[in-house]
Amino acid sequence: MALRWVQSGPGPKGFFFKDYFAAYQQVHPNIAIHLDELPWPEIGKIVPLGVQSGTAPDVFQIPTNVTAGQAVQQGWVRPLDDVIPDFAQWKAAFPPGSFLDGVHVFNDKTYTFPFISNKLYGTLLYYWVTRQILEDRVGRPRSHRDGVGVPAGDAPGVSRPR
Repeated sequence: MALRWVQSGPGPKGFFFKDYFAAYQQVHPNIAIHLDELPWPEIGKIVPLGVQSGTAPDVFQIPTNVTAGQAVQQGWVRPLDDVIPDFAQWKAAFPPGSFLDGVHVFNDKTYTFPFISNKLYGTLLYYWVTRQILEDRVGRPRSHRDGVGVPAGDAPGVSRPR
């Protein structure tokens, strides 16, 4: 079995998914996952055409010009209720208020989940990866004037990943 996974990129999340898919495929050698990282304008072209022609990638990011509601209404996506085993128990593990009507839930079905927030988790991960690369190449920045900002761990309430 082969899956095609299309996401925006290239970028830091690609490093994670390449390693993750390699580890997954060691445990599940009968499943091959092909990762394509494309610029958003390209995703905006190939995903709608793929949906219309029946050749859409198995996993893809919704193009920026298509809302989640439009993707649901046009049949681009399936509800998670139908594909995650013991879905009610899985969903109950999230904190109250995690799933919002019109964002994650449409017509009493759940289509997406709160995986990442560009304002918090993704940006911090990106910052940490970028900072690590820069430190490895040019040394530790001393302040925001060095072009990177205050390194994690040097600001109150911010911890450095170990």
